Amino acid sequence: MFWAFQGTRDGNAITPTNYVAVIGNEADGSNTQTPNLTGTGLTTSNGAVIIDGDEDYMEWTADGTLPIQQEDLIASILDLDNWTTADGTGVQNTGGGFNVETQNIVCFARGTKISSCEGAIEIEKLRVGQKIVTLAAGAAKIRWIGVIKLSRADLAANPKLRPVRIRAGALGKELPKQDLLVSRQHRILFSSKVAERMFGLRDVLIPAVRLTNLPDIFIDETIDSISYYHILCDDHQVVFAEGAPAETLFLGKEAAHSLSIDAQEEIETLFPGLVGQQCPTSAAQMIVDLPRQNRLIARHIKNNKPLLETYRN
Repeated sequence: MFWAFQGTRDGNAITPTNYVAVIGNEADGSNTQTPNLTGTGLTTSNGAVIIDGDEDYMEWTADGTLPIQQEDLIASILDLDNWTTADGTGVQNTGGGFNVETQNIVCFARGTKISSCEGAIEIEKLRVGQKIVTLAAGAAKIRWIGVIKLSRADLAANPKLRPVRIRAGALGKELPKQDLLVSRQHRILFSSKVAERMFGLRDVLIPAVRLTNLPDIFIDETIDSISYYHILCDDHQVVFAEGAPAETLFLGKEAAHSLSIDAQEEIETLFPGLVGQQCPTSAAQMIVDLPRQNRLIARHIKNNKPLLETYRN
């Protein structure tokens, strides 16, 4: 268990005066009163991150740029969506941590139609070398395609692997044309006057999981198995999935760590020195950090504006 607090120290005697946060496991089962928070003023809604007692490992896997303001960093740590956990039943690895494969990878579900120079093609039918349509670069060649198949047991063991479903038309501009299924961290283009006021840019990228407070966008709990595909081009691109603008694989550290060893070796062969670099290429659009993601979404909800309010293709 880890405590963060302000206070005074006299030799080895520490007197907390203001508790900021606590991160710990439940003792057992679903008793959220453990660890004991009595006297701290903290609860699971204002400063306590309590990981289920059945979980053996926990890792803070925040997406995007690390916040530099203290309050933003604390908010990021206290957001349960930024923690990956595992119960130790077959998910350990020899490095002493655990495998979070696909946790931070940007993936399209099997069946997703991607706009190519030959028309809209289901992602599983795309091939390396084919050209796909991009928002900024016209056409771009696919350099690598990866696939991960997840069973009912895989999804039950790690619910964070379940996809986000974006209903047809949920983004505005009648997009996507059909329901779109993507992994939680797959970034979707956000285009609005609100974004322009906040960042000086109308077009920014937001992980799909951050959109789930909006109508017709949700974690699909009915999926009992899924095949996730990710595509890599020479540069990070915004492509069109069911007509909606969404990113290709951006191979920063978190994404690289989520790939299998075989996939990393294959990409390293194609792109020497790429795997594991923090910024192997420039992002296709601005990637918004976590605290500002939340503020952007909150403002859109308040103003009842579509995500693609100012989008033009």
